[in-house]
Amino acid sequence: MCNDGILKKANRLIKEKKYHKALVELNYFNDNCPELRHIINYNFLFIKNNIDYIVSLTSYPKRISTCHLVIESILAQYTKNIKVILWLAREEFPGREKDLPAELRALVSDEFSIEWCENIYSFKKLIPSLLKYPEKIIITADDDVIYPQNWLDSLITSYIHSPEAVHCHRAHRVKIDVSGNIVEYSKWKKRIKSISPRFDNFMTGVGGVLYPQNSLFFEVLRKDLFLDLCRFGDDIWFWAMCVLNGTKIRVVKDGFNKFQNIENTQDDNLWESNVNLGRNDIMINSVIERYPDILKKLVTSEDSNL
Repeated sequence: MCNDGILKKANRLIKEKKYHKALVELNYFNDNCPELRHIINYNFLFIKNNIDYIVSLTSYPKRISTCHLVIESILAQYTKNIKVILWLAREEFPGREKDLPAELRALVSDEFSIEWCENIYSFKKLIPSLLKYPEKIIITADDDVIYPQNWLDSLITSYIHSPEAVHCHRAHRVKIDVSGNIVEYSKWKKRIKSISPRFDNFMTGVGGVLYPQNSLFFEVLRKDLFLDLCRFGDDIWFWAMCVLNGTKIRVVKDGFNKFQNIENTQDDNLWESNVNLGRNDIMINSVIERYPDILKKLVTSEDSNL
């Protein structure tokens, strides 16, 4: 059972527009307090529609000609209280906006901006937004797929019901051997459907990932580390930073694990190249060697029924 103080605190946080804190409080106590679950349900649409979300993605010259198709699919989402940012490397587009297709430039508005940063490869999808908007909820997207209209809404709904987790549409299950070590990526369980938050849920960026405020380990911004340990594996780095921070990963209920690929964008698919060349295992082992505490948390997940 819960007392009037908890109920008043939850309502006060909502009135003060401190929605993330309100959701954390409500979800922490709601198992023993039906009244709190009622507050969540009653305020669901209000909270969902009054949180500002950053949708962050990146691209590069080979895919820039079709990037407007991705942006259009994101701007067409049912959820409208979003700011979409496309991060591009100055080095790759020396003429800045002059080097960009007219179709992409025409989309620039209050809801969509093109911003410039240094070339940190695929890490551009999240790192610059973390630096610029540390207090915002950030949702990453890829530049080679068309997103269905309820893609964002599904991520946000999942977040509201579990605000302390990172959320994704698609994830693989990290597998641990009897010695407590991570087995080869090829032996992981792919595209899992279990929605329980776990450390060993490995989110894949193509499906989109929602990161609440302060969900990542403080070293997430260490360019010297991520470029050294996993230069071609941003998903590996961001997953590791979740686990080290004590943040579990939740797969969206009835989420999307297959997306419409944009034609002629898969020839240089980074993740497929990593798999075929065995780079994933090398990069994962490098990250684990640097952060052995990850294995301890994974063993806990393996032993848990959550």
